[in-house]
Amino acid sequence: MVCGPIEFEQAQRRDALYAEAEAVYRRYWAEVQRVELSAHPVVTPELEAVTEPRFRELLRQAFVQAEGRQRVKGEGSVVWVRRAPGVSRYGSVVAVDACTDGRNARYREREGDAEPGGVVEHRLFFTRFGIDAGLRIVGSEFVDVETC
Repeated sequence: MVCGPIEFEQAQRRDALYAEAEAVYRRYWAEVQRVELSAHPVVTPELEAVTEPRFRELLRQAFVQAEGRQRVKGEGSVVWVRRAPGVSRYGSVVAVDACTDGRNARYREREGDAEPGGVVEHRLFFTRFGIDAGLRIVGSEFVDVETC
């Protein structure tokens, strides 16, 4: 199929949007990995920069629930990030699916032996408020899986 200049420009904008969403997600993931090294994880300025308030509050609640659970060895990795076309929640303008593998990481509850992390598929939703604003995570869904 031959595309004209309008379709080409739309495809370029769509590609740029997905690339930005992936970059925001990887930035978020890297900071979550860093924060998990603390026994008292908190929402950092870096996490505030890539999340919207509603999602940030959910993240804050997750950190409170995880209080005392600390990553003591290794880290998880992003195995893949894929486009999720036509999917929207929470007023999102774009969505991506990602799979992370945390089996090389070890987590310790308040007391006890370190346990391996798991493999998780995520769907992340992104939005922006204002014309010049960067994308931010506005919501997510996830499910534990056996492998990516």
